[in-house]
Amino acid sequence: SGTAAAPSNQTADMLVQMTTRVRASDHPPVVPADSITIIAHERDMAMVRIGAGMWVDYLQLGRFGDRWQIVNVLWQLRGRE
Repeated sequence: SGTAAAPSNQTADMLVQMTTRVRASDHPPVVPADSITIIAHERDMAMVRIGAGMWVDYLQLGRFGDRWQIVNVLWQLRGRE
């Protein structure tokens, strides 16, 4: 499996600053999802796994009013299968 940077090394402010400095032309095109799995779903919350190219993401979602919103995301490079 891949190695991830310790979350304690990246604050929310740091992530926002990095995002605002990034230009789309500096990166390859977004890889479309090749798999989406709803792991669990309750009335107003869900856990979803998304595979996209070399990456795997786990999303926690919440429904607020009539909108679903991402509450948390964990991601890393896929391990060897």
